[in-house]
Amino acid sequence: MAPPFADDALIAEIGCNFGEIPLLKANPDDVPLWEVLCYQCVLGSFAYNGHIQAPARDIFGNEGRLLPEDWVEHKGQLLRAHANLIVIMNKEIKGMSANILAYPIAQCCSPTEAWISLWNDAITLREIVEFGDSDAVKDEYSSRSEAGNLLLLLFEIGLASFYQGSARSTDNKSSEARSLVRLFKELNSATCEMREIDSTLNHEKWLLIVQHLAIRSLNQRHQRKYSIDDAQLRTLENLLR
Repeated sequence: MAPPFADDALIAEIGCNFGEIPLLKANPDDVPLWEVLCYQCVLGSFAYNGHIQAPARDIFGNEGRLLPEDWVEHKGQLLRAHANLIVIMNKEIKGMSANILAYPIAQCCSPTEAWISLWNDAITLREIVEFGDSDAVKDEYSSRSEAGNLLLLLFEIGLASFYQGSARSTDNKSSEARSLVRLFKELNSATCEMREIDSTLNHEKWLLIVQHLAIRSLNQRHQRKYSIDDAQLRTLENLLR
């Protein structure tokens, strides 16, 4: 059995036998820092399979709400260390890690507002991507690229939340459907912004995301599932040129 499948089988078996074992409220001090976000993924997997309630939807916790001076300090370093392995492994749009991390958001009463709040909290990351960080301890390009990687992950979590909500929605005139349309438009707006400000290697990844959203828009229009309007589609088409 391949290691990834063995890992999945082991996590699934642990979840099935979880019983009344209390969850860890915080990671032990001696675990590697990258395990923090991986633990959130495991909790999301347990919740998806019905073993526990959905964990907190504040993916990056307090570390996600950075001030500009925090980026090179302990708080910013912790954020990067915690997300490091997930960022490295999450190479595909709608990757497994993003889907699992999105599950608590998709299950809350207002997924759209929850994701918008997370994206708004990441204003410092967007400023670093656009303007750089003069206090960076290593070269400024790497600092901008690292901030961009975190924003890509956060965006993909929002996209996964949209897909999960879309899979549940059956009435295209419901308040849930209207909220999904708003989330899609916010995702498109975020994509437009990042295409303008990110000149690192991540720029090409944002182009792939634009293509993905454009295809999704055409598919939704064909199915008449949501009212993605013509102006929204034209915006995506213009970005592809």
